[in-house]
Order: sequence, then C-alpha cells, then structure tokens
Amino acid sequence: MKIMHKRRKAFYTLLVIVILLVGVRLYLPTLVKNYVNRILSELPEHQGSISGVELSLIQGSYKIEDMVITKRGNAAASDPLFAIPVIHLSVQWSALRHGRIVGEIEAIDPEMNILMVDGASDKSGSQTGADVDWTKPIKEIMPLQINRFSISNGKVAYKDPAQDPAIDIFIDDLEITATNFSNTEDSDHPLPSKIVATGSSIGGGQMYLTTRLNALKKIPDLDYEFKFEGIQLTALNDFTKAYSAIDFESGTMDMYSEMAVKNGNIEGYFKPVMNSIDIIDLKEDIKNPLTLIWEGFASLVSEIFENQKTDQFATKVPLSGNLNSPGVKVWPTVINVLKNAFIEAFKKQVDGTIDFESANVESANAESAN
Repeated sequence: MKIMHKRRKAFYTLLVIVILLVGVRLYLPTLVKNYVNRILSELPEHQGSISGVELSLIQGSYKIEDMVITKRGNAAASDPLFAIPVIHLSVQWSALRHGRIVGEIEAIDPEMNILMVDGASDKSGSQTGADVDWTKPIKEIMPLQINRFSISNGKVAYKDPAQDPAIDIFIDDLEITATNFSNTEDSDHPLPSKIVATGSSIGGGQMYLTTRLNALKKIPDLDYEFKFEGIQLTALNDFTKAYSAIDFESGTMDMYSEMAVKNGNIEGYFKPVMNSIDIIDLKEDIKNPLTLIWEGFASLVSEIFENQKTDQFATKVPLSGNLNSPGVKVWPTVINVLKNAFIEAFKKQVDGTIDFESANVESANAESAN
C-alpha cells in the first residue's frame, strides 16, 4: 500500500509539473508580446506595437509579427516610420563552432517611410528616425549579442506630401546581409564585418553595395564600394521639379562611389554620370516663361559641359576630412566636369582608387612630407 501511495503521489506530482510547464508554454508568447509592446511604447518621440509572437524553444528562436512604429503626434504621417510584417530572432547556431553564443535577426518585407515636409528634416511633420538610438530597444528585444542581420524584400521610401504633386521615390526589392558583427570569426582583420546590399529603384535603377567595417568601434571604421545604375531621370521629375525647378524629358543617370573611414577620417568620392539628357519641352514649358528660361539655362550648361562623343554629363566629387566636418572639394569637382567634357569621358564604373588606408591621416601626411 505504501508503495502504491508513493507511486500515486509521484504520478500526481509529475502531472502537476507537466500542467504547469504546458501552462507556462502556452502563456509565454503573451508575456513576450506584452514585454515587446512595453519596450516599443517607451520609445522617445515614437510609439510602436506588435500583434503577436511565436516561440520555438527547441530551436532557440521566436518570431515577432506585424511590428509598426510611428512618430508621436505626427498627423502628417499617413505611413508608419517602420512596418515589418515578420521578424525572426534566433540563436546563430553556426557561430557555436567558434565558441560564441550570439544571435541573428531576419526582417521580412520591411518598409521604412522617410517623411520630409518641405524637404526639411527639422519640421515638426517630418519623420526620419534619426533622433532615436535604435540599438537600445533592439538589445532589449534580442537578449543575445547580434552577429548576423538580414533584410528580405525591403523597401525605403522618401516622401514629401507638401509638394504638388506629392513626392514619393523609393528603393525596393532590398536584400541586405550583414555578417560577423560580433567578430566571432576573422578577428584579425581590421574590418571583420561585412554588409552586402542590392535593390531596385523608381525609374528602373539597380543598386549594389559592398561594405567591410569594424562595427565594434564607437565610430566604426569602414570601406565601401557603391554603384547605382540605369535610373531613368523622368521618374525623378517630382523630386527635381520641387527642389530645383527642373524636370527631365529624357535621360539616364548612374552613380558610383567609394568611401573609407578610419578613426573618424574620411576619404572618398561620388561620381554621377548622366547620359542623353533632355530638359526642355517647348509645348509645356512655354506656358511658364520663368520655367522655360531656367530650364533653358540648365540645358545650355549641360550641353556645353557634356562630352559630345558620348552625350555624357559627369563629374567626380572628392570628399575628405573628418566625420565632424567632412569637406567637399569644390575646385576639383569643377575640374572634373571640364575633364569629362573636353578631355576624356568618365567610365561608368567604380574606379578602385580608394581603400581602407586612404583614410589614414598619418600615412597621408607622411606621403605629403616626402
């Protein structure tokens, strides 16, 4: 009888434990959802929420559903700053072989809407997210140090609803992969982390970005190559007409850039290249003489300083200095316009003239001394 009593007691004890564990497991998603919503509700000048959480304890992961973040009191913002249908947060199991327990985040179909009322970021109706330290809520939501971050099918839009017509330009089909942010491997490399990004823009442009960086420094060191090719200028007319009173009848634009940052020092360039530009439409512009005069002047300048053989208007804008006071070299920029027009057309490519050591002030000073 005593043995039967002990067995029965053990059985009921085990049953209670199982029931408690099942109850905790069933209620745990609600606890996590409430926790995340509390964090998002406490964002400075912003507010956010999620609709649900799914947990997978065996895989060491959880999924956040329908995260939306908006700026408080911004009646002009018809779209949220961030809208992310699905976020996966999990342990990065591949990093365990390097002896590190770190996490990874994947955002699926995210959207970011940058709102610039009258093109000025300090207007009360603007929405940029630049005034928030987003690392703090991310660290609270993801308890592990993040080593890998990815975006699938993302979109970034720039909007100015105060213009007529309203400006809405964007990059979509964004695919971004950022790896080794916690320096779990290749730790001897001065730039151990890597970001690769591709995307498409309004006007059919294709974007490509490759960046190496040291994300562990307070001011990250980095070295990037960037190209944005095949943008139809007519697709940008709402933007260019609002901010420069010019619209295009035809033409394409490509953009190439390299940049290096070391210990806060910058060295790099931007190289915009435009082909087959046509600005004036007499049937339309004759209705507004001032527009016709201004666009006529812009057309004349582009015609004079384009390379006649290639029908190409281009320049190369050098950038150097410190992050606190970066400087654009104006005179070299003007010289490069003339060089493209009258000497040799710039090639549509990244030049390969900038590397990480290009931003080394000590090396540059030593070379100039010699």
